Amino acid sequence: MRIGTLAFLFASLTAGTLAMVHPHAHPRVHPRGELLQPRQMNQTNGTCHAMNSVKLTFFGWPDNTPPSANAAYNCGRGYVSGGSGTYDDPVTIATAEGELKICDVVYIPYLKKYGVFNGKCQQCMTDWQQGQKHFDIWTGSSQEGGNQDQIECERQLTPGDLQTVIRYPPKDLDVNPGPTYDMNSQPTCHKQTQTFPQDNTENAQSLCH
Repeated sequence: MRIGTLAFLFASLTAGTLAMVHPHAHPRVHPRGELLQPRQMNQTNGTCHAMNSVKLTFFGWPDNTPPSANAAYNCGRGYVSGGSGTYDDPVTIATAEGELKICDVVYIPYLKKYGVFNGKCQQCMTDWQQGQKHFDIWTGSSQEGGNQDQIECERQLTPGDLQTVIRYPPKDLDVNPGPTYDMNSQPTCHKQTQTFPQDNTENAQSLCH
């Protein structure tokens, strides 16, 4: 076999391996080769403003595909979903490109947490094409999943009405960094202590101080 042919086969195999290094983090999203290098979180690249009428849902280890904490993008902490919700450790958000820029940081009054766009979800992309903003937010551990119990918690956490999200937020907003789901606690689902429907007000723009 000629050297040129061997080189071609090696290059092809190498390219295929690289394409599989970082599996997608959220349902039915394919890895993108140009994202193999980490990006910086976009925290101050625009003017703070309120995004109104945002649909919020939740996902975690058991309903990720494959079940895991894999993330679509590396925003500085690897291809891993997680985050406590502080400004420096924002929780993973899966959404559609166009709603946010990859690695954008936002603030979610409903949770009193910061979030970072480092995942994608198919339903978010479908909703975005139909004019509905949709953020899917990570719950639980980055090391293990809570099976159906966690999925039920995600359903409970999901608000029945549309929410306001702050884009390009200041870094000193009120934060509640506790977990929304913890399979090792009782109760495992922390809706009562981790959601703040009363904070999602028409005055959300005032958070852009």
